[in-house]
Amino acid sequence: MVNSPEAAQLLLSDRGLPVNTQLREQIVDQLEPADQKAAAFLAEIEPDVQAPPPLPPQGAGEVQQILERLNEQVLFDQLSVEEAADQFMTQVESAIA
Repeated sequence: MVNSPEAAQLLLSDRGLPVNTQLREQIVDQLEPADQKAAAFLAEIEPDVQAPPPLPPQGAGEVQQILERLNEQVLFDQLSVEEAADQFMTQVESAIA
């Protein structure tokens, strides 16, 4: 749908303005005045907008949770540092696989 001219013609701005700037230019004359202003604003700021940061690697969020949980267990003497390190490596390997 993102790159479909037919979808752009059907949806116009029902789900927001098309991200694809070529399709947005093709339908801008058919938009309501408020949406035309929004399209003009996006075109105006486009040179200043930077690409988003890259996505984090698979399992990045889980790794943080694993680290926090094991750290807490070490701090409360539920695990030794060596046990926590072994569990960390095993659990992280599973999370990023």
